[in-house]
Amino acid sequence: MKPDIPKIPRRSDRRLMMGLAQSGLELLVSELGLALFRQPALEMLFDLYNKPQEEPRYLTALCGVSSTSERNSQRIVHRMEEHGLVTTESDLEDGRRTIVSLTPLGRRAIERFLDEWAASTEFTALVDEQLIIQRVTSALRNGD
Repeated sequence: MKPDIPKIPRRSDRRLMMGLAQSGLELLVSELGLALFRQPALEMLFDLYNKPQEEPRYLTALCGVSSTSERNSQRIVHRMEEHGLVTTESDLEDGRRTIVSLTPLGRRAIERFLDEWAASTEFTALVDEQLIIQRVTSALRNGD
């Protein structure tokens, strides 16, 4: 018997997965505290992934999404740049501003994470459970 080959999620599925991941982080932070569950690099990568590639993303905006100081954000972005996940460049109109962009390697890394999570047994079970609930609810409403 051949092992099940996980279905490659469609791009829209990746957006759903990204939304779920961000909601999960927000829930951890709100319920258990920002100091314990802040993941600034991950929050920055998620933000860069969700923005249209042609839209410039400034370091100061990443400070806001990650709730970190500009100096700490610079360090994090520098480490991500060393790993090839992002690139930085000075804004041509205002040299004091730094534009941060997700690299193809960074985009593939996030998509690989989302695809593997979507194919996981735990996530599949969660989706199956939600589908069952929707079908039963629909049947009850329709009197089936």
